[in-house]
Amino acid sequence: MLVYTTKIPVSDELGFDQFVEYIFVWLKGSKHYHFTDESWNRNAFQELSPNENESLQIAFYKQINICAVRFRFKDKKGFIWKTDYILNKQENKLSFQMYTEQNEKNNDKQQRIKLPVFLKKIEKFYGKDGDLEIKDLPIPVNESNAILLRDIVLNKVEYELPIIYITRDKFNTFKINPHQLAKEFKGQAHVFYDESLDVQNILKKQTNGKNPYLGAIEIYYKKAIERIYPIQLIRAKSDDERIDLIYSILINQLIRVSIDDKYSWNELKNQRQIENIDELKKKLHEIDDYKALATEYDQALDLIRDENRELKETNRVQEAKINSLNERLSNVSQEPVLIKGDEEDLYEDEQKAILEEILTAALKNLPKDHKRTRDILESVIDKNKPKCDIEQKRSDLRNYISKSSKWNQQDKNELKKYGLSIKSDSNHTKLVFYDDERYTYSASKTPSDNRGRKNLAKNLIHIFYGVNNNKDK
Repeated sequence: MLVYTTKIPVSDELGFDQFVEYIFVWLKGSKHYHFTDESWNRNAFQELSPNENESLQIAFYKQINICAVRFRFKDKKGFIWKTDYILNKQENKLSFQMYTEQNEKNNDKQQRIKLPVFLKKIEKFYGKDGDLEIKDLPIPVNESNAILLRDIVLNKVEYELPIIYITRDKFNTFKINPHQLAKEFKGQAHVFYDESLDVQNILKKQTNGKNPYLGAIEIYYKKAIERIYPIQLIRAKSDDERIDLIYSILINQLIRVSIDDKYSWNELKNQRQIENIDELKKKLHEIDDYKALATEYDQALDLIRDENRELKETNRVQEAKINSLNERLSNVSQEPVLIKGDEEDLYEDEQKAILEEILTAALKNLPKDHKRTRDILESVIDKNKPKCDIEQKRSDLRNYISKSSKWNQQDKNELKKYGLSIKSDSNHTKLVFYDDERYTYSASKTPSDNRGRKNLAKNLIHIFYGVNNNKDK
């Protein structure tokens, strides 16, 4: 199963001998592997295996200017990992793929892969991806270079590596640090970010509103675009979880794309087998027993073709499975049923708690024969349980106000637990909800009798904590 793939432009300075030497340096220097004094003399094929859990294969395709390396490793859990490095000097690109033969029960979500040290060792040979350098720094987008992002958004220009574009939210901040993301994705993607909020308005005019904005992140591939909405980033509990989310979406798109034959270990190997058989056929013309050998050749070729057909059919079935799983992931990453509005929560999950109460009331009053509507409401309510207990907040506030006799310092301190601060003038006491002047209530300087305090509690709950169906009517 393919779990990671990338293709990195490299400079002319990285030759085949250096490429293989860096492979050896990586393997010899690792405490996990057991290679010692290996060497390569440009053989067409070479295999090295210090033990049953490790093997290194090197294939040199001189005619098409390609060197391919496959490293196979069985870890302590019994999982088999295969990493393919294919250097194509004709195009000056290095392809890297990682496969695993572990079980597929966690296929719904891609786990972030720790890249081999080898890719770090050859960073100095990274070339330019079109007009972009491959580096661990993000690229700021401003008025002077906005035209580059415009062409990327409108798919007028393509790069080998994906483009990750991070926008500022309405508070002029980022949901994920662009510099941290650029370091994590060096050699995997280019990272762009808004230098200011004004850039979004510039791109909106230049792209006819197709650009992401207000905290969204967009990933541009050669043949696809995917948007990550702010609500998805807010739900992640840490920067690591946000990076995992971006990584999962990025890799799931990359592994859907068929690998070019020139960068596939198996396809290159099959091509060499066919070439070897063709060469054998030419030599058979020189001997008397050509017909018998030619028949043997044809049978061998038919066998290889049958095996190729079976492999391609197996491949097709596996790709269909992967596409199905990726489709499920894509559906999860689409725009949610509800998008959070411009209001921020004044306390944890405030908006979710109010919406849950409204939907629950609507469900209760819905006729039983409205089954589809009831199923949808029940599903939405079940998947959006708030962390706060709004009814408990109402009850606590009601109990406290009902017993309070005057607005002293103890009252002021206690009311802060419910988001209420007290501001006094000559005649009244003004209560402000979470210091937002839009939500105030004027009360008398001294709470009156028991009935008056209960009415005050009822009014505060209605204004600040939503509608209570029974207790505060």
